[in-house]
Amino acid sequence: PTTTKPSVCDKPVDGVDYYGNDIKSTQRSNSDDCCDDCAKTPGCVVYVWTPWNDGTCFLKWKAGKSAPYWGAKAAKVTKSVGSCQAAQSNVDYYGNDIARISADKDDCCALCLTADNCKGYSHYQGHCYLKGELGYASAKAGVTSGVRNV
Repeated sequence: PTTTKPSVCDKPVDGVDYYGNDIKSTQRSNSDDCCDDCAKTPGCVVYVWTPWNDGTCFLKWKAGKSAPYWGAKAAKVTKSVGSCQAAQSNVDYYGNDIARISADKDDCCALCLTADNCKGYSHYQGHCYLKGELGYASAKAGVTSGVRNV
């Protein structure tokens, strides 16, 4: 007998696009495959599938403004929740990056929580750098870092 694993995505909503906030896109002929792509992509919390180019998944770090889009399907990824310790100003955890996402520093913790292997983050010049490991903390002006609670 075959066993089906429970989906980590909500039921797709037809005819909806969430504008912007793309991490990347993947070529998929049907929207069901987008769920796995999003679940495996650090920072991805929602996807939009469109029939464009024989099927394209747009993997996004947040659901922006919704708009009608004929033929599109959108779904949010439901992942485990958690929290981060208070952000540390002018502290950098150098290296060990698993993802670099253009986002506000206030969104970095939420992005880290969506990535199973994220231990923390550093934010610098408009980007969240998600960390697979936390190396040595060092002083660096303009960097804000946070640690994921385990």
